[in-house]
Amino acid sequence: MKALNHAIKRLINLKKKLLFIILLTVFLVSFVPRSRVVHGCVFDYYFANSKKNWSDQKDFGKWTEKNDTAVITLGYFRGDCCGGVPNPKRMVAEILHDTLYFDYRTSKDPNCDSSIGLCGATIDFVINAKRYPDYKHLVFHNRFINGKNKFIGNTYQAKIREACKEMIDGGCMLYTFCVLKFEKDSVQVSYRAKANCTPKEREKNYEHIYDNLTKIYKWTLDNDVITIDNFGDYGALTARDSNLFGTRGIEFVKEDK
Repeated sequence: MKALNHAIKRLINLKKKLLFIILLTVFLVSFVPRSRVVHGCVFDYYFANSKKNWSDQKDFGKWTEKNDTAVITLGYFRGDCCGGVPNPKRMVAEILHDTLYFDYRTSKDPNCDSSIGLCGATIDFVINAKRYPDYKHLVFHNRFINGKNKFIGNTYQAKIREACKEMIDGGCMLYTFCVLKFEKDSVQVSYRAKANCTPKEREKNYEHIYDNLTKIYKWTLDNDVITIDNFGDYGALTARDSNLFGTRGIEFVKEDK
């Protein structure tokens, strides 16, 4: 009798294991992804981190299509590590007619020390080419940047150099700033020096050392990227929040009027 009960228990356990295997197999088969699905619907478009980096700039702004999915790299974004770089998961977009309106949704962390260093990210825009066959004609528009009007009349400056000059009876700490003043069709590029000297009387010697270096250039705006013709010291400038970001970690800060 004891042997019979033992055999029955083994049979019941075996049936339970067999049922578990069958249910697991059904679940795995039904879970095989057939398409990118969001809330039961095939995706329309989204932003994503790109596999490209800043050295792949020649490929930025070019559409590639594969299996009804089209991708365009918007660019390489550089900024402080406290929210100065867009996060694709936070970015939002809306397509109306032939225009794609988007928002970076950047948010500064007030408890973060922005002087620690710089961060960067290359961002792609991905769209369902089957649902949007005319995607190549889309015009990208940042909701918070109204074309060139946002920059006209504004001045931006960036610290580009600092040096210590020692003297027998004191010395000076010298700071050099690049200044951009935007007009409708041109931008004035000048330089400004600031000196902290001992004795203080020496500071006036550096007030006008860059007066003869002012030049005027043409400038263009494409989405959020400013290109200054024949002035590539800091590459194309990416507009984000109220500032402009260039290469080599240069950040042009908007001056208060």
